Amino acid sequence: MNFKVILKAGDQIRIVDGGREYFSAIDDVTDESNFSVLQPCEHGRMVEMEPGREYRIVCVKSGGIHRFDAMALTTVSSGGVKVVNFRYTGNYIRLQRRNAFRCPMLIRADVRKKTGSGTVSRDWESYHTLDISEIGMRIRLPSRYRQGDLIETVLYINQYGIELELPPVSGMIVRTSVLPNRRDEVMCGVKFSNIDAKTRDVLLKLVTLGQRNRIKQ
Repeated sequence: MNFKVILKAGDQIRIVDGGREYFSAIDDVTDESNFSVLQPCEHGRMVEMEPGREYRIVCVKSGGIHRFDAMALTTVSSGGVKVVNFRYTGNYIRLQRRNAFRCPMLIRADVRKKTGSGTVSRDWESYHTLDISEIGMRIRLPSRYRQGDLIETVLYINQYGIELELPPVSGMIVRTSVLPNRRDEVMCGVKFSNIDAKTRDVLLKLVTLGQRNRIKQ
């Protein structure tokens, strides 16, 4: 993992220690695996980072949310401030930052095709999303679905304490891709087209909870 590419001095970070979080910033990146951070402060007191202990580091940048584990090595004085030296130990994950956050999530989705005039051309069939955002979803559908097809979907949410059947949402399949060893299915990217504000707020809350859960894992 080359942290000289990922991190730079001044990047804001969170240091996660079990159920506690401390805010700090990158002081320096010395090589591909070693970096230092300003010693975090909580309630006006410096927080000691235990040498040899692993912590979870989360750094939010414009291109993504970077999460990984690192071991505290030493705390030293540098330029009149105390910094903690860390070494990367593994479990690197980069989460997306997009115009809309997309989170992996299995949600039941009843789907049916529509014609250009809005006429329904097929009965409801049940599938499951692979990921979802407040503006679209990724889902496996039968190979008869094509890019440009109009669909209608009903989402049944039972995640993170949210239990709702959302009203029907129209959408368009904006891309498809072939699935290895699955000739009868295609992966479809769907963009919602008439989502109301209430439904969008529900999906945004759902995705936010999903992203937070991934960061804490």
